[in-house]
Amino acid sequence: MTSTLFVAMNANTGLPTPVAKIRTLPTGNVQVTVGNFRGIVSSTRSTEHKIRQLRSYWQKAQHRFDQ
Repeated sequence: MTSTLFVAMNANTGLPTPVAKIRTLPTGNVQVTVGNFRGIVSSTRSTEHKIRQLRSYWQKAQHRFDQ
């Protein structure tokens, strides 16, 4: 399974966050990647939550580097 590409804007900087990439692994688990942050969930139903979580991590990391 491949994901549909979309861009979310960072509310703080107005810059786009990285596109979330979704990949189904041979084990049946789903790998979600946002920028350099990666997580694995057990089903596709959990991907939305993981995307939000990884975007939050990415935005916090960007804010830390901007200072």
